[in-house]
Amino acid sequence: MIGTLWEAITDIAILAVLARSLDVSRFGDYAFVMAFVAVFRVLCGISLPVIVTREIAVDIDKAPSILSAALFIQIIMSVLTWLGIVVIINVVNTNPMIIRATYLAGLGIVFDFLSILFISVTRGFERMEFSAYRIIIRQTIFLVILILLVQREDISLIYIFTLFLGSHFIGLLYSVVIVFRKFVKPVVRFDSKLSIYLFKQAFPVAARRFIRKLTVRIDTLLLNFLKGNVEVGLFHGAYKILQGLMFIGDSLVISIFPVLARYYQNGTDSLDELYDRSFRFLAVVGGFLGIILFSFAHEIIELVLGEKYMAAGNVLKIFSSLIIFMFLTKLAERMLIAGRKQLYVTLIALISLAVNTVFDLVLIPKMGIIGASLATFFAEIILFALGLYYTYKYVSRKSVYVCILKILFIYCLAGLVVALSASYIGNILSFLAGALFYFFGVFVFGTTRTVEYREVKEFISKMLKRRLQFDRY
Repeated sequence: MIGTLWEAITDIAILAVLARSLDVSRFGDYAFVMAFVAVFRVLCGISLPVIVTREIAVDIDKAPSILSAALFIQIIMSVLTWLGIVVIINVVNTNPMIIRATYLAGLGIVFDFLSILFISVTRGFERMEFSAYRIIIRQTIFLVILILLVQREDISLIYIFTLFLGSHFIGLLYSVVIVFRKFVKPVVRFDSKLSIYLFKQAFPVAARRFIRKLTVRIDTLLLNFLKGNVEVGLFHGAYKILQGLMFIGDSLVISIFPVLARYYQNGTDSLDELYDRSFRFLAVVGGFLGIILFSFAHEIIELVLGEKYMAAGNVLKIFSSLIIFMFLTKLAERMLIAGRKQLYVTLIALISLAVNTVFDLVLIPKMGIIGASLATFFAEIILFALGLYYTYKYVSRKSVYVCILKILFIYCLAGLVVALSASYIGNILSFLAGALFYFFGVFVFGTTRTVEYREVKEFISKMLKRRLQFDRY
């Protein structure tokens, strides 16, 4: 979580430095190059790291063979990705500066995915700190050198993307050294059967990633076609804020994924216990974040995007409860992948895309950005419900339906408290009242258990003891 948070903060800082250092035209060129290579990220990654983590977590002894087989596939996909970038950029753009910058950015993407593949080995060994170190090293180097570069009167795209390439190469170098020195070295022998197996396992997850990206884009595409650029900007801004909070759920799910895979393979009851605890944790945290978004939707929009985006405040209010479903959908997807049911992950993503598109076509002409928001809301609920259903059917027999109904009931009541009291006591006090009501409801309805309160207390006590020992030292 620390690594992901640092990445989000430094990404914003890098964007701010570039926006202030480049004129609007060159900043637009930079945005174009980044958007162009982002299209090829799904092809380059094909979700191999997720499968590598799962397979190593299940059988650590096979880690060298798994890494070698995956590395063979990743190198082939990397070469194809970069060649595709080279060919297509020359077709769609004639500016020599942009073309050369795109070459560099494409290589940076290739290095990044090779780095992620090596780091997925450390995740399989349940050593998540190395993933955070990679992000911190790469992002810090990029930001610090960029700040030094912008002291020049004129900074070109070539300088920027050379730095982009260099920072990702350092991240790759770090990942390779860490894996080779502390974990495993790939075997020289080529195992074609294992490579084919890994590719077949990864392909449905990659297809799901592509479909999910398309689902996110379909709202903006249809808004642009049916309404115009203004509505696109308002909707996109609010959705990006929602996405920015997803690092909390992502971090937890990524961390527990190798354990889920091992528990499923061993057929122990610990899988149900870990699933149950993770579900309740994400539901409670998601509900609290939802109350924050609901209480301060317009203030957050004004702070992050500016006054001209204030119309997006109602969109963010609609999205506020979605964060609960999106957190839990992430968990359900990893449960299905851990249970080797990733085809269902692709299936439910397709259904969600279809639902989103249909509701967009019906609601956007009449309701604009509110219609697009409601379409996204319905699609995400369908995605969550199907993920929950298939997880219960194929992976874990632990029933969590009562838990989610309790959380949603408590969240709705807390939201009602906020809405009714805001006009009388102000947003801050109404939020505090809603938050207190929410956590009181969580405790009364037994959404969390006594053993978990005791564990949190013990954890805090250990942290305080460590701090006291450090102070004495």
